[in-house]
Amino acid sequence: MVTRNVSFNWKDASGVSQSYSIGFATALDRLILRDLFVNGDVSIREIKFNKSANQLYLVDKDGKDLPIRK
Repeated sequence: MVTRNVSFNWKDASGVSQSYSIGFATALDRLILRDLFVNGDVSIREIKFNKSANQLYLVDKDGKDLPIRK
């Protein structure tokens, strides 16, 4: 997990660009983050791909799927 990283990029409430990189491991259809990525009240633990729906999801700390808009 140390050699692979995923980066999150977003604009904060004041419009300033932010970036955060975190290590991950892979599974069949997902990236499992080394630590929770926390931004405000959202805590992400995984990124997964649903092949049949052709959809990417962020998975929060409670296991809830949050679809990434196309």
